[in-house]
Amino acid sequence: MSANSARQYWDQYGIALLRCDALFAAVRISADLVHAAAGSSDTETVREYLAAALLGGPVFLDQHCARYYALVPMGTVHREEWHDGRHKPHAECLGPDSYVGVPRPDIDTPDQHFSHWCVPMHRPGDLCDADAVSQLVSYGRHLLVMAGGAVSNRIAPADAETIKAACQRVLWNMTPYGPGEAEKLVEDIEKYVRQLSPQVDALTPTLDSERQGAALHTLRYADDVLDPAASKENQEARLHDLAVVARSLLTMVEMAAAGGMKGAPDGAAVGYR
Repeated sequence: MSANSARQYWDQYGIALLRCDALFAAVRISADLVHAAAGSSDTETVREYLAAALLGGPVFLDQHCARYYALVPMGTVHREEWHDGRHKPHAECLGPDSYVGVPRPDIDTPDQHFSHWCVPMHRPGDLCDADAVSQLVSYGRHLLVMAGGAVSNRIAPADAETIKAACQRVLWNMTPYGPGEAEKLVEDIEKYVRQLSPQVDALTPTLDSERQGAALHTLRYADDVLDPAASKENQEARLHDLAVVARSLLTMVEMAAAGGMKGAPDGAAVGYR
């Protein structure tokens, strides 16, 4: 949509459908996550929180779908945390060829339009800091995890025992694998890594510096073993790496659930091949 067309739609409807392009991308965030991070669903409280947390970067709310949109530089879409979908379903980055219904710049209260600015754009090209948006999303996810049930891929106690058993089989049981067993273990443990990574990512901003370093170290290796470009020729090495990552991630999640948030996670970040 051209600038003139956008102005016409803003004048007539109060909203214009703009394409994410070289000028901006948009991080779409559920209201549940934002309200958890802000500690309130009150309009003014959320507005003040977003302005502080996102350093004054522009954010608007679509009340119909209960989604907040933080406008960010287009390069944000290439960051690892948005590539692997770890924040879904609560947040995702909309990149090239995505369209966003953007409210008119002067609509900044909920009674003016179903879509309104919580933190207005102060000048053209004024965007949110990508790091600040990721930190807000991770913090909100952590609070939802701790509240229980709001994040669909949370690990249940029974799942934890299954993960431990699979990792035990790979790392410490020297019995040769049966027909098809190694392939099934790769499939299962890869699923566990995908399931656990978002939880550890959500916990990371709340940790002390030593434990945060261990979490980031483990998440980096999780990205490596899940990378589609990673070599899968040496199945034994891949299985070992998947099991080490899964067991490390699970240790962090269990320690957080038990309240062991202060010290470094003993044995959580161990060696990788």
